[in-house]
Amino acid sequence: MVPHVNVEEKLHEAAGVTDVTFAVTGAPDAKKGECLIVLHTLSADRLQDVLKKLPQLGLPSLWLPRASQFFHVNELPRLASGKMDLRQIRETALGLAAAQESQGEGGGPT
Repeated sequence: MVPHVNVEEKLHEAAGVTDVTFAVTGAPDAKKGECLIVLHTLSADRLQDVLKKLPQLGLPSLWLPRASQFFHVNELPRLASGKMDLRQIRETALGLAAAQESQGEGGGPT
């Protein structure tokens, strides 16, 4: 079990942002049982900077998402209350990961 909130906090720290820019969720993985998927609202250049900093974040390697597990969204799903919509985040992440897999894409952030 990977604490998604801890990963999100470290990603926000690496990006140097205070507003919510990342949402981390889990997805089934044939090899590991579950893998992390990260939705983000950063530009491609800013994401590359964050990806370069991943190894220095002080997280266990098991908690580090691969670059191919980052997906850009225009905005992160929220409830009417303004809180993050965790169900919609997971559904969006699973849909994006499935689309990537069906296209045979194995690497690189989107």
